[in-house]
Amino acid sequence: MLNREGIIREIIERAGAEQVNPALALAIVEIESTFNPRAIRHEVRLNTASVGLFQVLHTTARGFKFKGSIEDLMEPIVNIKLGLRYLKRCGPPDDLAWIACCYQSGFAAKKAWCAGDERVIRYHEKLKTRFHKWVTVLAFTENE
Repeated sequence: MLNREGIIREIIERAGAEQVNPALALAIVEIESTFNPRAIRHEVRLNTASVGLFQVLHTTARGFKFKGSIEDLMEPIVNIKLGLRYLKRCGPPDDLAWIACCYQSGFAAKKAWCAGDERVIRYHEKLKTRFHKWVTVLAFTENE
């Protein structure tokens, strides 16, 4: 099992390969699971659970051709790969409001739907804060 530092390294490396901003990926993981690969959140409104670092739904994973179990989805490398694919599909990485909307409401979401959604607004605020933190952290570590 990867420790926090190993998880961060994996996310940075794999984010580059997926053309996802690593600061964005790290911000999402920090919000979703606080880097806990065994995190589980019961999604009452969907009658399911999101799991792992990126809090991926099993149904979402299957949409990316994932054939494993929920337990398999908690494997950090598997969850990172799927989470990054999801983020990449969400669209423009520089539009944090849209990323918040997509990550909270799914690919079919429309910006207009999310505009007044308090849940998405709060998520967007958290995402901005964490994203800027990770931009600073990554810039600092690059200069060491």
